[in-house]
Amino acid sequence: MKQLVVDSTVCVNWFMQPHGKRERVAALDLLEHIRKKKVYVSQPPIWRSHVVAVLLRKRGIDIGEVVETLLAVE
Repeated sequence: MKQLVVDSTVCVNWFMQPHGKRERVAALDLLEHIRKKKVYVSQPPIWRSHVVAVLLRKRGIDIGEVVETLLAVE
């Protein structure tokens, strides 16, 4: 199994449509690989707070849903 460290900008793409459609598709494909346990993601302890901090500046984001989803990620 591959082990990756994912930049928080990739994680942000899981919650919102980025400027580039290609980036969104790649981020969602990665998320699917994570869910299917084809890829192991090793993140620093602060990755969730960094994603939330970025998304707090965006309009139309339900930050409560974001936090709940992020806390569910192992």
